[in-house]
Amino acid sequence: MINPGTVLSTNTYAMELLNSEDLPEGTVIQADFQSMGKGQRGSIWESAPLENLTFSLVLKPGFLNAAQQFRISECISLGIYDYVSQELKKHDNITPVMIKWPNDILVGGDKISGILIENSLQGASIRHSVAGIGLNINQDHSGSEFRATSLKMLTKNGFNRNVCLQKLLSSLEKWYLIMRSGGHSNIHKEYLKRLLGYERITTFLHGNIKFSGEITGVNESGKLCVLVEGKNKEFEVKEVSYPA
Repeated sequence: MINPGTVLSTNTYAMELLNSEDLPEGTVIQADFQSMGKGQRGSIWESAPLENLTFSLVLKPGFLNAAQQFRISECISLGIYDYVSQELKKHDNITPVMIKWPNDILVGGDKISGILIENSLQGASIRHSVAGIGLNINQDHSGSEFRATSLKMLTKNGFNRNVCLQKLLSSLEKWYLIMRSGGHSNIHKEYLKRLLGYERITTFLHGNIKFSGEITGVNESGKLCVLVEGKNKEFEVKEVSYPA
Protein backbone atom coordinates (compact mmCIF):
# COMPACT_ATOMS: atom_id res chain seq x y z
CA MET A 1 0.00 0.00 0.00
CA ILE A 2 1.29 3.42 -1.00
CA ASN A 3 -0.49 6.56 0.21
CA PRO A 4 0.95 9.77 -1.28
CA GLY A 5 -1.67 11.96 0.43
CA THR A 6 -2.94 14.44 -2.15
CA VAL A 7 -2.17 13.81 -5.82
CA LEU A 8 -3.48 15.00 -9.17
CA SER A 9 -4.54 11.44 -9.96
CA THR A 10 -3.63 8.06 -8.50
CA ASN A 11 -3.44 6.62 -12.02
CA THR A 12 -0.96 9.29 -13.09
CA TYR A 13 1.06 8.72 -9.91
CA ALA A 14 1.07 4.94 -10.46
CA MET A 15 2.11 5.20 -14.10
CA GLU A 16 4.98 7.52 -13.17
CA LEU A 17 6.16 5.04 -10.52
CA LEU A 18 5.97 2.16 -12.98
CA ASN A 19 8.19 4.08 -15.39
CA SER A 20 10.95 4.17 -12.77
CA GLU A 21 10.49 0.96 -10.74
CA ASP A 22 9.01 -2.51 -10.96
CA LEU A 23 5.99 -2.39 -8.65
CA PRO A 24 4.68 -5.83 -7.69
CA GLU A 25 1.28 -6.91 -8.92
CA GLY A 26 -1.41 -5.99 -6.43
CA THR A 27 0.22 -2.73 -5.34
CA VAL A 28 -2.46 -0.29 -4.19
CA ILE A 29 -1.93 3.46 -4.42
CA GLN A 30 -4.56 5.20 -2.32
CA ALA A 31 -4.96 8.97 -2.13
CA ASP A 32 -6.64 11.03 0.55
CA PHE A 33 -7.65 13.43 -2.21
CA GLN A 34 -7.30 13.67 -5.99
CA SER A 35 -7.27 17.22 -7.27
CA MET A 36 -7.65 16.06 -10.88
CA GLY A 37 -9.10 12.56 -10.66
CA LYS A 38 -9.49 11.11 -14.14
CA GLY A 39 -12.53 9.48 -15.72
CA GLN A 40 -13.17 8.05 -19.16
CA ARG A 41 -11.99 10.07 -22.15
CA GLY A 42 -10.78 13.09 -20.22
CA SER A 43 -13.72 13.51 -17.85
CA ILE A 44 -13.15 14.34 -14.17
CA TRP A 45 -13.97 12.16 -11.18
CA GLU A 46 -14.98 14.41 -8.28
CA SER A 47 -14.57 13.21 -4.71
CA ALA A 48 -14.50 14.97 -1.34
CA PRO A 49 -11.26 14.62 0.67
CA LEU A 50 -11.07 11.66 3.12
CA GLU A 51 -14.69 10.64 2.50
CA ASN A 52 -14.43 8.15 -0.35
CA LEU A 53 -12.13 5.56 -1.89
CA THR A 54 -9.84 6.90 -4.60
CA PHE A 55 -7.12 4.44 -5.48
CA SER A 56 -5.29 2.65 -8.27
CA LEU A 57 -4.51 -1.05 -8.43
CA VAL A 58 -1.44 -2.30 -10.31
CA LEU A 59 -2.07 -5.46 -12.34
CA LYS A 60 0.21 -7.52 -14.58
CA PRO A 61 -2.15 -9.54 -16.77
CA GLY A 62 0.51 -11.04 -19.03
CA PHE A 63 -1.90 -13.91 -19.73
CA LEU A 64 -3.97 -11.52 -21.89
CA ASN A 65 -2.99 -10.08 -25.23
CA ALA A 66 -3.54 -6.47 -26.25
CA ALA A 67 -6.78 -7.30 -28.08
CA GLN A 68 -8.27 -8.63 -24.84
CA GLN A 69 -7.90 -5.45 -22.77
CA PHE A 70 -11.63 -5.05 -22.16
CA ARG A 71 -11.65 -8.26 -20.13
CA ILE A 72 -9.90 -6.33 -17.37
CA SER A 73 -12.68 -3.75 -17.39
CA GLU A 74 -15.33 -6.46 -17.07
CA CYS A 75 -13.43 -8.08 -14.21
CA ILE A 76 -13.02 -4.83 -12.23
CA SER A 77 -16.66 -3.86 -12.84
CA LEU A 78 -17.90 -7.17 -11.44
CA GLY A 79 -15.67 -6.85 -8.38
CA ILE A 80 -17.08 -3.44 -7.51
CA TYR A 81 -20.64 -4.52 -8.37
CA ASP A 82 -20.42 -7.46 -5.97
CA TYR A 83 -18.94 -5.40 -3.15
CA VAL A 84 -21.56 -2.64 -3.41
CA SER A 85 -24.39 -5.19 -3.68
CA GLN A 86 -23.17 -7.03 -0.57
CA GLU A 87 -22.92 -3.84 1.50
CA LEU A 88 -26.42 -2.77 0.52
CA LYS A 89 -27.82 -6.21 1.31
CA LYS A 90 -26.27 -6.08 4.80
CA HIS A 91 -28.20 -2.86 5.41
CA ASP A 92 -31.47 -4.20 3.96
CA ASN A 93 -31.28 -1.89 0.95
CA ILE A 94 -32.70 -3.54 -2.17
CA THR A 95 -32.06 -0.65 -4.60
CA PRO A 96 -30.93 -2.26 -7.89
CA VAL A 97 -27.23 -2.11 -8.76
CA MET A 98 -26.25 -2.06 -12.45
CA ILE A 99 -23.16 -1.71 -14.62
CA LYS A 100 -23.51 1.05 -17.17
CA TRP A 101 -21.30 0.46 -20.21
CA PRO A 102 -18.42 0.47 -20.18
CA ASN A 103 -17.79 0.39 -16.43
CA ASP A 104 -19.77 2.86 -14.33
CA ILE A 105 -21.53 1.34 -11.32
CA LEU A 106 -25.02 2.73 -10.70
CA VAL A 107 -27.39 2.25 -7.80
CA GLY A 108 -30.98 3.16 -8.56
CA GLY A 109 -29.76 5.07 -11.59
CA ASP A 110 -27.26 7.18 -9.64
CA LYS A 111 -23.50 6.78 -10.06
CA ILE A 112 -21.60 5.38 -7.09
CA SER A 113 -18.36 4.32 -8.76
CA GLY A 114 -16.24 5.08 -11.79
CA ILE A 115 -13.31 3.17 -13.27
CA LEU A 116 -10.44 4.18 -15.53
CA ILE A 117 -8.12 1.44 -16.75
CA GLU A 118 -4.86 2.39 -18.43
CA ASN A 119 -2.73 -0.28 -20.06
CA SER A 120 0.92 -0.25 -21.04
CA LEU A 121 1.52 -2.49 -24.04
CA GLN A 122 4.65 -4.27 -25.13
CA GLY A 123 4.13 -5.55 -28.64
CA ALA A 124 0.98 -7.70 -28.65
CA SER A 125 1.13 -8.19 -24.87
CA ILE A 126 -0.03 -6.15 -21.88
CA ARG A 127 3.03 -5.09 -19.88
CA HIS A 128 1.00 -3.79 -16.97
CA SER A 129 -2.39 -2.28 -16.18
CA VAL A 130 -3.41 0.41 -13.74
CA ALA A 131 -7.03 0.24 -12.65
CA GLY A 132 -8.11 3.57 -11.19
CA ILE A 133 -11.20 3.26 -9.01
CA GLY A 134 -13.37 5.89 -7.38
CA LEU A 135 -16.08 4.65 -5.02
CA ASN A 136 -18.31 7.01 -3.05
CA ILE A 137 -18.37 5.88 0.58
CA ASN A 138 -19.22 8.67 3.05
CA GLN A 139 -19.84 11.64 0.77
CA ASP A 140 -23.39 12.91 1.27
CA HIS A 141 -23.63 15.43 -1.52
CA SER A 142 -22.61 15.47 -5.17
CA GLY A 143 -21.65 19.00 -6.17
CA SER A 144 -21.09 17.88 -9.76
CA GLU A 145 -22.95 17.81 -13.04
CA PHE A 146 -23.84 14.11 -12.84
CA ARG A 147 -26.19 12.46 -10.38
CA ALA A 148 -24.23 10.61 -7.73
CA THR A 149 -24.83 8.59 -4.59
CA SER A 150 -22.76 6.91 -1.88
CA LEU A 151 -22.96 4.00 0.56
CA LYS A 152 -23.74 6.49 3.34
CA MET A 153 -26.55 8.12 1.38
CA LEU A 154 -28.04 4.72 0.56
CA THR A 155 -27.77 3.12 4.01
CA LYS A 156 -27.84 6.15 6.36
CA ASN A 157 -24.69 4.74 7.98
CA GLY A 158 -21.07 5.89 8.06
CA PHE A 159 -18.31 3.52 6.96
CA ASN A 160 -14.66 2.93 7.80
CA ARG A 161 -12.83 3.56 4.52
CA ASN A 162 -9.99 1.16 5.31
CA VAL A 163 -12.39 -1.68 6.07
CA CYS A 164 -14.27 -0.91 2.86
CA LEU A 165 -11.04 -0.96 0.87
CA GLN A 166 -10.02 -4.38 2.18
CA LYS A 167 -13.43 -5.86 1.40
CA LEU A 168 -13.42 -4.33 -2.06
CA LEU A 169 -9.91 -5.63 -2.79
CA SER A 170 -11.02 -9.14 -1.81
CA SER A 171 -13.95 -8.89 -4.23
CA LEU A 172 -11.67 -7.64 -7.02
CA GLU A 173 -9.18 -10.43 -6.35
CA LYS A 174 -11.92 -13.05 -6.67
CA TRP A 175 -12.85 -11.95 -10.19
CA TYR A 176 -9.23 -11.37 -11.22
CA LEU A 177 -8.33 -14.95 -10.25
CA ILE A 178 -11.30 -16.24 -12.26
CA MET A 179 -10.02 -14.29 -15.26
CA ARG A 180 -6.46 -15.52 -14.76
CA SER A 181 -7.64 -19.13 -14.60
CA GLY A 182 -9.26 -18.78 -18.03
CA GLY A 183 -12.84 -18.13 -16.94
CA HIS A 184 -13.54 -15.28 -19.31
CA SER A 185 -16.71 -16.78 -20.80
CA ASN A 186 -18.27 -16.82 -17.33
CA ILE A 187 -17.05 -13.29 -16.60
CA HIS A 188 -18.50 -11.99 -19.87
CA LYS A 189 -21.83 -13.71 -19.20
CA GLU A 190 -22.04 -12.24 -15.69
CA TYR A 191 -21.08 -8.78 -16.98
CA LEU A 192 -23.90 -8.84 -19.54
CA LYS A 193 -26.43 -10.02 -16.92
CA ARG A 194 -25.67 -6.87 -14.92
CA LEU A 195 -25.40 -4.49 -17.89
CA LEU A 196 -27.89 -1.62 -17.94
CA GLY A 197 -30.20 -1.91 -20.94
CA TYR A 198 -29.00 -5.33 -22.10
CA GLU A 199 -31.52 -6.93 -24.49
CA ARG A 200 -33.87 -3.99 -24.01
CA ILE A 201 -34.95 -1.20 -26.35
CA THR A 202 -33.04 1.86 -25.21
CA THR A 203 -32.86 5.48 -26.35
CA PHE A 204 -29.35 6.65 -27.26
CA LEU A 205 -27.81 10.01 -27.99
CA HIS A 206 -25.20 10.19 -30.76
CA GLY A 207 -24.04 13.80 -31.00
CA ASN A 208 -27.34 15.69 -31.23
CA ILE A 209 -29.20 12.75 -32.74
CA LYS A 210 -31.50 10.51 -30.71
CA PHE A 211 -32.21 6.97 -31.81
CA SER A 212 -33.57 3.76 -30.35
CA GLY A 213 -31.96 0.36 -30.41
CA GLU A 214 -31.46 -2.87 -28.50
CA ILE A 215 -28.17 -3.54 -26.73
CA THR A 216 -27.17 -7.01 -27.94
CA GLY A 217 -23.78 -7.21 -26.26
CA VAL A 218 -20.26 -5.84 -25.92
CA ASN A 219 -17.57 -7.16 -28.24
CA GLU A 220 -14.05 -8.28 -27.36
CA SER A 221 -12.62 -4.80 -27.91
CA GLY A 222 -15.22 -3.21 -25.62
CA LYS A 223 -17.48 -1.68 -28.27
CA LEU A 224 -21.19 -1.54 -27.46
CA CYS A 225 -23.23 -3.65 -29.91
CA VAL A 226 -26.66 -2.22 -30.70
CA LEU A 227 -29.36 -3.46 -33.07
CA VAL A 228 -30.75 -0.39 -34.83
CA GLU A 229 -33.58 -0.80 -37.34
CA GLY A 230 -32.51 -4.34 -38.08
CA LYS A 231 -28.83 -3.49 -38.50
CA ASN A 232 -26.02 -4.31 -36.07
CA LYS A 233 -23.92 -1.29 -35.12
CA GLU A 234 -20.90 -0.93 -32.85
CA PHE A 235 -20.01 2.16 -30.83
CA GLU A 236 -16.84 3.31 -29.09
CA VAL A 237 -16.78 4.73 -25.56
CA LYS A 238 -18.27 8.26 -25.47
CA GLU A 239 -19.49 7.86 -29.08
CA VAL A 240 -23.00 7.31 -27.71
CA SER A 241 -24.65 7.90 -24.37
CA TYR A 242 -27.80 6.51 -22.84
CA PRO A 243 -29.74 7.33 -19.68
CA ALA A 244 -29.89 5.30 -16.47
